[in-house]
Amino acid sequence: MKKILLAEDDRISRVMLQAVLQKWGYQVESAGNGQEALAKLLDPDGPSLAILDWMMPVLDGLEVCRQVRDSVGLRHVHIILLTSKSKGADAAAAMNVGADDHVSKPYDLLELQARIELGFRRIRWARDCSTGYLRPQQIQGLMEVNRLAMLQAMRGRLHSTSDSPRACPLRDTLERVERCMGGGLRTTVAGVKSGPEPMVAMERTALEQLLANLYSHWQAAMPSGGTVEISCGEVTEGKVRLTCLDDGPPVSDVQILSGALLAGETQQISTGMGILFAKAMAESCGGALSWSHPSDEKGLLLEIDLPIHPG
Repeated sequence: MKKILLAEDDRISRVMLQAVLQKWGYQVESAGNGQEALAKLLDPDGPSLAILDWMMPVLDGLEVCRQVRDSVGLRHVHIILLTSKSKGADAAAAMNVGADDHVSKPYDLLELQARIELGFRRIRWARDCSTGYLRPQQIQGLMEVNRLAMLQAMRGRLHSTSDSPRACPLRDTLERVERCMGGGLRTTVAGVKSGPEPMVAMERTALEQLLANLYSHWQAAMPSGGTVEISCGEVTEGKVRLTCLDDGPPVSDVQILSGALLAGETQQISTGMGILFAKAMAESCGGALSWSHPSDEKGLLLEIDLPIHPG
């Protein structure tokens, strides 16, 4: 069972949200102040996902985040800061001390559940990659890039994460992420039709996180497995187009935007916001992501335009 720490000093609010989380199937540990929350997170067997109220006695949510991130050798902890603060500067402060996500009160329960599930997927991604093809320091980089993408999306200003991004090989990076996250998916990757491999004007960790979010979507939409055809197209007007076509169940625009996907034969809701975060990452470097529905019965077509490095 997935374990969550809920830290909220208002007892009524804490009890009500704890009941909701337990109804969703999570095991919940609660804390009434920041010191209690920190002790539970520093416990080697403590929860890996935490929902922290910003304003708490003894230690506030920001200080708990700071001390967790400063702890050497601690397992990755995904931290969602829950607060009535919603301004860009407040969100930036939360991300700067190590929060992974920021949800403003009053919150929508469907959105909160989607963000929780996204957090657990990131935790699984970090664990898988730490024993797979990516080094632990690269995993931390992926988490930092995704925090920045979320902050940019909330503030409505998407911009490049680097003034002089490095040249990153598209196909090589795609194959690395596929080896780590492919799982039960059957993925075919076709290269460019002619010329050298496209070098994308993005930091490697940023491109890896963009692609990882695409795989997160496919895993949520096709939990029993499926096929994804990926093609690295020709370079035109300084951009290369990555085309992805899956054979999963139909996914509506509303489901993509809300992060609620109907998956599997039982059509149970599986939350996934991978496309939205991949879109944010593409736009942050001057690219774009769009989707269309080639068939009413199955499949989603994604077209991602990424800038080519001028070097």
